[in-house]
Amino acid sequence: MKTKPFDPAEYLQSPEIQAELVSEALESGDQKYIAHTLNTIKRARGMNQSSNESSIIPSEPLALSALSMILEELDFKVKIIPKNKSVHGNQPAH
Repeated sequence: MKTKPFDPAEYLQSPEIQAELVSEALESGDQKYIAHTLNTIKRARGMNQSSNESSIIPSEPLALSALSMILEELDFKVKIIPKNKSVHGNQPAH
């Protein structure tokens, strides 16, 4: 029996699922995970096919400007939310 390697890109067709995965990767702060996630999504969208589109190299730090450009290319935007549940200085009830 012949098997083929698992490629998560085949299962990431929904932009919502892709956005959730990117958010999770960014939240982790792990450069390799972020780069791998962005490369996987680019593959899922059929990008990285032409010579002018390059892969993100996981071993190199991803500059904010590069990240912004990649997210724009993938038609994503960044939303910043507070780490804790309090908003505008209001503390949650105890």
